[in-house]
Amino acid sequence: MNLTASTIITIAALAGFFLAFYIFRAKSKSQPLVCPLRSDCDAVVRSDFSRLFGIPLEIIGMLYYGLVVISYIIFAFYPIFKTPIFTFTLLVVTTIAFLFSIYLTLVQAFAIRQWCVWCLTSASLCTIIFISAIFGNELSFTDMLARYHEFLVTALTLGLTIGVGAATVYSVVYIKFLRDFKISQVEHDILKTIAQVVWVALIIIMVSAFSVYLSNPELHNSSPSFLLKIIVLGVILIGDAMLNIIIAPQLIDISFGKRREHKPGELHNLRRVSFGLSAVSLVSWYSLLTLLVLPLTIAATFGNLVIYYLLAILIGLGLSQLVDYYLSSK
Repeated sequence: MNLTASTIITIAALAGFFLAFYIFRAKSKSQPLVCPLRSDCDAVVRSDFSRLFGIPLEIIGMLYYGLVVISYIIFAFYPIFKTPIFTFTLLVVTTIAFLFSIYLTLVQAFAIRQWCVWCLTSASLCTIIFISAIFGNELSFTDMLARYHEFLVTALTLGLTIGVGAATVYSVVYIKFLRDFKISQVEHDILKTIAQVVWVALIIIMVSAFSVYLSNPELHNSSPSFLLKIIVLGVILIGDAMLNIIIAPQLIDISFGKRREHKPGELHNLRRVSFGLSAVSLVSWYSLLTLLVLPLTIAATFGNLVIYYLLAILIGLGLSQLVDYYLSSK
């Protein structure tokens, strides 16, 4: 890591640590946050999305930024600790933090519909750290990927296994909870926890899959199954984002009385859409799992694989609407 990049990362991480500490201190003392954007920062930092597995995000932020600061100070004064495995692990953590900051920005835009300047600043700092770490690293990024290829494949498999399991549980529980068109506080907390597991799995998959691709792009570009994996992963991201960030919060708002007035049939339409999105997500997760066990070079063409995937999606959508019809007729 060159001196300029290390300095930028250290300064950005220090700023991020103090920013997260400011939010932590304000929340612990129940003090309102001053928002220069004249938006409602408190609505963001105190929302249902402000915790990950019950841990406040500002605490996770302090831990992440503190880790980055300490690591780069150690690198500067004790270069002996700047081993390839340490550098690679820190780069992985930095990438995960960057992707998670994108997710939180989407939550502000579509779920909470309020902007927090402090949260946006933190996301910007994560971006600066990520870019500086990628382009300022003295060790060739390609060399690192080649060296830890087996680790990346293992991480991809682990992320996919967790994602498939969590997505399956989420779909089953979601259907059960929405039988009465409402989501209670307890049901909401359960769904939120499972959804967080799904998103963590998605981040692991994205980081590891992109790294595996960069380790041998020529091979993967010529693989129909790998190209379809990218498409399926994109479908999962879009579908889960719509379900967890847009549709589910509307159902929760109505259930908790935050929106007492709603259009006739709105609940049923939202449930029908949510069932459809759950089916698309579940089919896509299992399609991704199937593609993972297939060899990179298979006889099926890209067009045939896409047709099989679309047929599976249509069958899943049909079954989801049959389930909705069955529940509505009871």
